[in-house]
Amino acid sequence: MRHRILAILALMVTHAAGCSEPLPQEGDLGVFVPEDLIQEEDDVQANYESEEVWTHLCSPTTETKLHWLYVGVQMFETTMEHQLPGLQVPGVTVDFYDFCDTKVHSLVTNEQAVGGFQILIDGDGFDGYLEYTQENYPLFRQFDKPFRQFVQIIKGRMFEGPLFEAPLTVVGQSSSRGYIQGTVYNWYDEKPLPGAVIEAEIGGKKAGEVWYLPDALPVPSQALKATEKTGAFFVVNLPPGQVLLRATLSDGRVFERPAKTWRLDSFPRKTITEVGIPVYPDQEFEVCDAYNCPEK
Repeated sequence: MRHRILAILALMVTHAAGCSEPLPQEGDLGVFVPEDLIQEEDDVQANYESEEVWTHLCSPTTETKLHWLYVGVQMFETTMEHQLPGLQVPGVTVDFYDFCDTKVHSLVTNEQAVGGFQILIDGDGFDGYLEYTQENYPLFRQFDKPFRQFVQIIKGRMFEGPLFEAPLTVVGQSSSRGYIQGTVYNWYDEKPLPGAVIEAEIGGKKAGEVWYLPDALPVPSQALKATEKTGAFFVVNLPPGQVLLRATLSDGRVFERPAKTWRLDSFPRKTITEVGIPVYPDQEFEVCDAYNCPEK
């Protein structure tokens, strides 16, 4: 069981919010997030076959309808001895980039491993990723929720050597290709989702090789056809650059997440792309949102 938990940790993207307390008001990021903010998710699916759409994921060059975006991040380190929640990591520089690789902000986690900032964005916001590393660790670039609404809370996670090296060996990852490890999860309660079929596309064509994490063995498997209980998946040996990930759920709903990959050897200690595919509320399926949860 110990080795199983460690393997799962190495392959999952960890997320922050919960149903009973969607905006933390004490501890962690509570001192940072305003109490009176209301968030609404845009569920419109874009057509990422158009290069123009990818450009719109960058920071806007003209300011129109503006609002404040509050961003908070907490960093954890997962080691063989410290699994969940892991060790809080102070003093980590976290850089925020848009899809054009323009740095929009940078912070350093404090003694509680927390950092935060606010920026003005237009009504459509932008999309991007956060980048973080520390000595002897790979470079992590994490894609999750787009920077479009009023609050963005992220938990970043770094892994001890064996926890990221082993999957790379199992899947036969090439040093000159891109590598993604990700999780499909419910935005409502942050729980991973089984039964999601993952596809990766570049320019409208399938790309890379998809692997999943089995329940029975903590080893990536290409024989599986969908995510299992951990919601964890891998897309390996991708051409570096823009990629669109698509998760098709067992009930037929489809959720997409644009991301980017880099050569595994583009950083001296490897470059890992982490991707979270959040499944947003849907009234048809009676899923409440994180700001209007029924009492349990």
